[in-house]
Formats: sequence, C-alpha cells, structure tokens
Amino acid sequence: MNNLENLKDYVDKNMNGIMITDDIRENIQFKVKNNKRNHLKWAAVLILPILMLSTLVFNEQISYAAQKIFSYLPGMNKIFQTDGENKVYGLLGSVEMSDNKNYIKVNTAYNDDNTVTLIMEGNVKIEKEIDKYITVVDEENNKADLITSDIIITSDSINNNDYQWSARCTYEFLKATKKFNIIYDKFNIPVIMVELPEIPFDSHNYISVQNINADIAAVTNYVGNKLEVSLLSQSYDKGKSISFPLKDIYLLDSHGNKFYSTNNNHENILYFDKKLENGIRLIIPYISVTDNDVHSSMTMSKYDSLPIEFSLGYNKLVINTAEWIEYNEKFNYRTSDNNNHIFEEEAQKIKLTISKSIGSSDKLKLQNISVDVDQDQLKEYTKEGIKVIWDDPYADINTQVSQEENFEIVLSNIKNTQEEVDLIFYAPVYNMLDSVIIPLRP
Repeated sequence: MNNLENLKDYVDKNMNGIMITDDIRENIQFKVKNNKRNHLKWAAVLILPILMLSTLVFNEQISYAAQKIFSYLPGMNKIFQTDGENKVYGLLGSVEMSDNKNYIKVNTAYNDDNTVTLIMEGNVKIEKEIDKYITVVDEENNKADLITSDIIITSDSINNNDYQWSARCTYEFLKATKKFNIIYDKFNIPVIMVELPEIPFDSHNYISVQNINADIAAVTNYVGNKLEVSLLSQSYDKGKSISFPLKDIYLLDSHGNKFYSTNNNHENILYFDKKLENGIRLIIPYISVTDNDVHSSMTMSKYDSLPIEFSLGYNKLVINTAEWIEYNEKFNYRTSDNNNHIFEEEAQKIKLTISKSIGSSDKLKLQNISVDVDQDQLKEYTKEGIKVIWDDPYADINTQVSQEENFEIVLSNIKNTQEEVDLIFYAPVYNMLDSVIIPLRP
C-alpha cells in the first residue's frame, strides 16, 4: 500500500463525520483588520495530496541545516519543523456547521506548540472584534486567547444578501492541543487535527537559504505525463512571507536546454513536459521576500517642498516628485436586482516617484513598496444603500520600477477637495540577487 493510501485510511479512521466542502469564496470587497501582537497575512487554502519530498542539493549560497525532521500541511506550502517531542498537527479537510441558512466553516487549522491558526469563513454576524462572537475552547473547556486575526467582509451590513466573511485567526491555548471546539451562539464545531506525516531525514535534504533566513524545499511527483514540482518554504522572521517567480522558473538539463513550466498556480506548483534525469536542475532566478509587519506614515500636502525623506523599516527612501492630477472617475456598478449604474465624478490622483537614498545590499534588492491613502480621504459612492470605494483596475500597471530604480506609484480615488493626504507606506518587497539552483534526483 502506498503512502497516499495509508494516509487515506488514517484520515478515514480519525476524521469520520467531517464534511469536505467547497473552497473559500472569492471576490472580497471590504476588509477589516484586527492585530494584537503581529500581523499575519490571510491566504485562502486549497487541499492538495501529500507527496514525498525529493532529495535536494543546493549551490554555495545555501547551507545544510542539522539533521531535522519536517512535515507540511497540504495546501499550505509551509514547512513545519519537528524535533520528535513537539508534534505538528493539522486539519486535513474542512469542517462545517449550518442550519440551512447560516453557517461557519473551518477550511484549515494547524498548530505551533500551544498556538493554533485557523482559517474560517461564514455568514453569521461578525464585526471588527471577532472574539466578541467566537470562542475557542480546549477539551477541558479552557478558553483560548485570540492573538491575531485578519477579517475580510463582503458587506457592511448583516442584512444584505451578500454578507460573507473570511478570517484567519491565531489562538493560544494553555498547552498544545489537537482537539478543540469553536463556539458561536448555538453552533459548536468540534475540530480534530491529526499528526502531519514526518518526512524521514534519509529521504530528503532539509536546507536553509541564509540570505533570507528561510528554509526552501521542493516536492516532485508525476501527474500523468507531467512532472509536478511543488515549492515549500518557511521564513524564520515573523511577519515575512516568501514568493517565487513561477513563470521564470525553469529546468536545466545537462546539455544546457531550458524547460519552462507548461502550467503553474498560486499554490507554488509547476508542471513540466520533462522527466527527471541525471544532471537536471531546477533554476529559481530569484526569491522575493515581503516584510508584512513594516509600515510608516506621513502627511503630505500639495504645497510641500520636495524631495521628502522618510524611513520604511531599515530603508531610507525619498519622494522626489508628487504630481497631483484632477480627473473624472467613471465606472459601472451592478446592484443585486441586476440593474446597471454608471458613476462619473471628479476625483484626484497623485503620481509619486520614490527612490532609495542608500543603495541596495549585495544580497537583497528593494523591489517595491505599497502605499495607501487614508480611507476617509477617498471618494465614497452610495447606491441603493450600498457603499462603494472605487478600486483602480490599472493600479498595478501604473505602479512600476523604472530603469533608474525609481518607484512610480499612482494613488487614485482621492476626494477632489483634498489638499493634503495621510499616506501609509508598508510591505516592502525584496528580491534576492542570487539565483537558487536545485539539482533534482531522478
């Protein structure tokens, strides 16, 4: 019996009664955040099959860690380190409780010592303070403390038919637990996590990328006639997330031939029309690191003298130009009764040119930053009781890095009466300057 069959039998015995349901809903419009200690960036989760890790050999910039054992939760693309004493548990599926009208669903759960991270969704009433509505208790009925939460809500009123929320929360228990209950009013959702399979040391190379203080691993498998490669990562800097340039990653054979993936997805899975063979390598041109916990604020006026210097984390940045532009904002909005409405009003946008006042390091390069205008200074439209904040569909196109390494950022949807704005700079993105080369074992 293969590993997947063993896992299926284990899940059938331990997860009886748990209903596998649809993935988390998309098209979220309104976001509310609550963060008590540190910010965790929310991400939806898909269920993937568990695969064995292939042996990895890395180039000089990567050093081997001590002989560690690690596991991972399907769909999370996150490495969990284990030491034999502190086990890692996860929910291999989803759990839902409903009364045919209202529901709460737990899409995933995993522990880190005595903390448990949950990704949930539902349409029962939830506001800014999720802990006023949801209580999590262990098997002995001890209440867990809510450490962090990110909540995304589709409507500003529970009475609207499209009211829907999604949340990522981390709870702290008195001790490590794999069984607990989520309580909301009359709902009582039992969650049973199972121990994640450990990958023995002799079947993989557990590696560390020192430049970004992270572990990277790869999973290989054949799906039909395609080679499937899944990339896993774990950052040891809290608040930092890792991403890969999936379209730029390729296989390099011993003759120097390149093979790019025929398909890839946001779960860091790539598919190649190529079989594993001696001498074949996976080439990752660079790895990106986003520092989600870093932010900086400033107030900027139309009449400020430029340049303006500011700091974002350990970066010293300069606003070189700020062009205030009046324009007509026009877009369509379709209401729940399927009627189409057209908005057209005057607004402002600001085109910023930002540069680093100090050059990049020889290991990492600042690639981009995010900037938001205070929401109260943005134009707001109301139609049939629905409040709408316009989102520029060309924002990503307008924001770019020039050849001179200046960041050009366009901030739109600003009230035409504003003569100053409160700016929030956050989430700097760094790219490794060195590529990562992974020889794959046939």
